[in-house]
Amino acid sequence: MLMGRVIGSVWATVKHEPLAGARFVLLQPLDAQQNNAGDVLAALDTASSGPGDLVTYTTAYEAVLPWRERHPEVDVAAVDACVVAVIDRVDVGAKP
Repeated sequence: MLMGRVIGSVWATVKHEPLAGARFVLLQPLDAQQNNAGDVLAALDTASSGPGDLVTYTTAYEAVLPWRERHPEVDVAAVDACVVAVIDRVDVGAKP
């Protein structure tokens, strides 16, 4: 899992058919100290995130799995990144 911040939304009037009804957001990847850690990317949002939310996301083949879980009729969908959770708190270096 990777961490990022939602910085915007992506609007598409035409989508690949298996992604009909999907929502996309713009993410700024972050490191553990919440500093920018890469280029902004578009991601499928399966966690109902909003602007400013700190999120976890996944990339590569695994990115389509949360969408396929909710839409079992989908065999393949063109997804490279997917928001999977909204982060409530980050404790760096905290003792258990």
